[in-house]
Amino acid sequence: MLRRKLIPIAITAFWLIMMSLLARQEIGRRAQIHSGTAGAYEVSDTWMGIYIASKDGAETRIGYMRTQSIPKVDGGDEGVEYRLTLKLATQLLSFPTEIALH
Repeated sequence: MLRRKLIPIAITAFWLIMMSLLARQEIGRRAQIHSGTAGAYEVSDTWMGIYIASKDGAETRIGYMRTQSIPKVDGGDEGVEYRLTLKLATQLLSFPTEIALH
């Protein structure tokens, strides 16, 4: 009879402990986010060349790719805006082709 009462009490106590730990973790995470983590995000600007190898092993530049990350604050929420720029100039089906992505 005592066992029937202890099992639900133990399960409820375990659930309450786990929920309080979860709430404590989430509240701490939100406090950390809103305490000025703007410095955690840095502006970056990376350029990469795109090359194609010919049959003789020589490499020819056919384009570039640029990636940028910019910290943003929108309605109190902090995040990062990513930008990608891609430009290729190559032959596609024997026709000169330019591809640009912004």
